[in-house]
Amino acid sequence: MGYETFRRKSHAQLAKHIRAIAKNTVSVFITDHAKSRMKKRKVTSQEVYECLQLGSIVREPEENQEKESLECRMERYVSGRHLGVIVALCDEDPDVVVVTVFEIS
Repeated sequence: MGYETFRRKSHAQLAKHIRAIAKNTVSVFITDHAKSRMKKRKVTSQEVYECLQLGSIVREPEENQEKESLECRMERYVSGRHLGVIVALCDEDPDVVVVTVFEIS
């Protein structure tokens, strides 16, 4: 496993890739941790999908060497609040994995 292909892409290219995958919500896997954060913060899955489908990457993506993935923070103003959704990308996995969800203040 690895993320070498994604590491070479620009923010715009990564965001475009995430948006394209998120159009098919079946390809978006939400982890148990992200689900618990969503419940605690009263964020719906529809809001997460909107953030992924229409959001942008503002911060530098981070390498998670332990999980061999590149983590990107998609941001979008959704339902009256600024949301951040961290997704993990891996060269071998065509899906997007939602790691966590939070409000940006």
